[in-house]
Formats: sequence, C-alpha cells, structure tokens
Amino acid sequence: MCPKMSTSRKSRTTSWGSRACSSIAAGAVFYMDYTDLQVYGGSVLDIADEPAFNINAGEAAIRGFELEATVRPFTGVELHVGVGHVDSEIKEVRFTDEDVLKDVAMPTVRPWTANASATYEHDLGIGGLRANYRIDYVWQARNYDSLGEGDLTDIYPAFDTVDASIGVIAPKWMFRCSPPTC
Repeated sequence: MCPKMSTSRKSRTTSWGSRACSSIAAGAVFYMDYTDLQVYGGSVLDIADEPAFNINAGEAAIRGFELEATVRPFTGVELHVGVGHVDSEIKEVRFTDEDVLKDVAMPTVRPWTANASATYEHDLGIGGLRANYRIDYVWQARNYDSLGEGDLTDIYPAFDTVDASIGVIAPKWMFRCSPPTC
C-alpha cells in the first residue's frame, strides 16, 4: 500500500543587483503528514546479504526548512551557500501490544544538511571560449537505518565531501573535468 501524504510548502525568493553583480536569497518551509507509512524495520539475521523487512509505521509528520543564498560579487565569480533541516517523527509503531515505539525519528532521514560552492569563470579570448573553475562542499548529519536509536540500530555517521572541477564553455557545448575522473 502506498503512503498517503498531504503537503504544505511556503517559499520566498528575493533578489537584487544587476546581472553581473547580484545576490539572490531563497527560503522554504514545509510540513507533510503521512498515513499508512512503511519504513525499513531491520534485518532478520546478522549475516551478509541478510533478509530485511519493512513494517507499517502508521502516521508520521515531517517538517523543516531550507535556506539558500547566491552572491555574484563581481563579474565571473559566484558564491553559493545553503542549509536545510528536517524534523521527522513517526508518531507510533506497534510491534505487539506491549512493544510500542512512540515519537521516534524516521529512519534514513538526515536531520541537517549544508552546502557551499564557489565558481570562477573568465573569457579565454579564443572564439568565445570561457574557462570555468568550481569547488563544492557538502555536509550531512548522521542518521539511523532503522527505527529507534538503540544498540540494534546501525548509525550512518555524518559526512562531508569536497569536489572540484575545471571546464571549458563554448557557445554551444561545454566540457568539464572533475578529479579523479579526468
């Protein structure tokens, strides 16, 4: 059975400045109610390629926000930052009449994320070609792979990544190389 979901989302975007030197900010707030939600309940055995099972988690609520800002302080430079938060809650999971979890975090949902990037682009002076340099950073908070936060639950730690790329942009094509794939 598919979960039933109702969604409410509010967002706002503000921008100012000229195209070459400008700023933009955006934000969103969201709330979702679920009924008949199914989530990963765990594994049957503690072995490789173990059989896993889902359980009917019933009702859940997710609420959160996203904020992003982009600044072009001068021609060719673009800086971007973003942050997001998700508060997910399963209201009640009933394994048996005696074994009931209430108000637990939804598995596999990372509550916090953040990102930043910087791009620099300039004219190469050859047939409209432009050079492009970019660096990206992403951070995500830890989460759990199944219900609860006890000893039987695997914890996926917080992590961060840094990616960089260089490229050439033409009027009708683009080539980008990101180590170690170059």
